[in-house]
Amino acid sequence: MSARDYQRILDLTVAILDSHRVTLPWDVVRVELGDLFDSPSKALFSTTGWDDSPVGSTPIDVNPGLEALEIAMHAHPLVRHYQRTADSRPLTPDALYVESHWPDPEAQHAFTGMFGAEHQLALPLPAPTGIGHLIMLGRTEGPYTGRDQEVAGRIQPLFAAVVRHLAYAHTLPAPQGGGPEDTLYRAAELRLTPRETVVLSLLAKSLTAEAIARRLGISPRTAHKHLENLYRKFGTGDRLATVLHAREMGLLTAD
Repeated sequence: MSARDYQRILDLTVAILDSHRVTLPWDVVRVELGDLFDSPSKALFSTTGWDDSPVGSTPIDVNPGLEALEIAMHAHPLVRHYQRTADSRPLTPDALYVESHWPDPEAQHAFTGMFGAEHQLALPLPAPTGIGHLIMLGRTEGPYTGRDQEVAGRIQPLFAAVVRHLAYAHTLPAPQGGGPEDTLYRAAELRLTPRETVVLSLLAKSLTAEAIARRLGISPRTAHKHLENLYRKFGTGDRLATVLHAREMGLLTAD
């Protein structure tokens, strides 16, 4: 993968983490993925059994009113493959060989007609046990190449870390009548980044730096760096003082 491709991936990840939203900013994702794969890719999110997903279920470049498209997508060979196996690699239908056929021709016709993209590449995302969701990319001008699958494989762990971050952003304490986004904006007023705010919420649950790192898919060194930033910004020297100060500032609830 080229240095330019890697820089695009980093730019996309930073843009998402620096936003104050608790779902993926689909407008940014669509543009960046289209640029990364050198085509105006269509992108559709599919989920099963996760009502409060931090990814959001809005189709991109597809009529959001086409509920039948989501239904048809659940019969897609790639979706069924991920549901039946522990495989989490980005794949194209051709990669499944004999398993690439659709079990329901009507669903295939509906998906092909509504999605409007002959070639597809699936990018699975992390989800709780028994739940599943993925981003389905599609284009018409040519099949996805080995380079495209390599880039998707490099994107995947970064997206996984972002999804974990967003999942915990959902749990942030919210002011009365507000939501998690309001907490993120309040944190920004106190010079905390969205990432530091999520780390703070996990710190309040008595998680160690190592445990926080595992939850968010980051290195322990990075987790320790976030904690050091929190101590510095709050003018505190330990976990307890930091949590108590955050509660006084309305960033954490007392329970």
